[in-house]
Amino acid sequence: LLSLYEVTSFDEGLQAIRGDCEVAALTRGENGSVIVSGDAVHVVDAAPVSRLVDTTGAGDLFAAGFLHGYTAGKDLAASGTLGSLAAAEVLSHFGDDLAEARAAFVEYAGEYRSAAEFAEQLHEDTGTEIPESLRYYIDWQALARDMALNGEIMVLQTGFDEVHVFWSR
Repeated sequence: LLSLYEVTSFDEGLQAIRGDCEVAALTRGENGSVIVSGDAVHVVDAAPVSRLVDTTGAGDLFAAGFLHGYTAGKDLAASGTLGSLAAAEVLSHFGDDLAEARAAFVEYAGEYRSAAEFAEQLHEDTGTEIPESLRYYIDWQALARDMALNGEIMVLQTGFDEVHVFWSR
């Protein structure tokens, strides 16, 4: 923010971004975040972190949580809180170590080429028959995405064609 607007303080950056964005979610690490929209300013505390492992992915998870709340119709403060909770989860559990990720979830579901492959395999394992003529119409990627958004699974991509899936129930 400071570099983008070539300013020396967070407050100067906050004022500058207001003129460029309808909504802006600005993260401040352990100091939480500030969500701005027009004249409205929402200061959101950082969610508590039980054990700091690594900051890798915290910004991405904040963005995912915030955008999930915002696109689901939640107000800006609630969306910011969802972002903080998501960021705290990755800070306290994962780091960039696959072993840490495995330990953080109830059950490791396995390694797959994609989340879509996981969803399709899960369906096949349940034994429900789908006529071959209808299989074309099933969007396995959307199914896997919905499972992740609902909190049923966590998908950790570790390579171009490699994802690890964890049950999070």
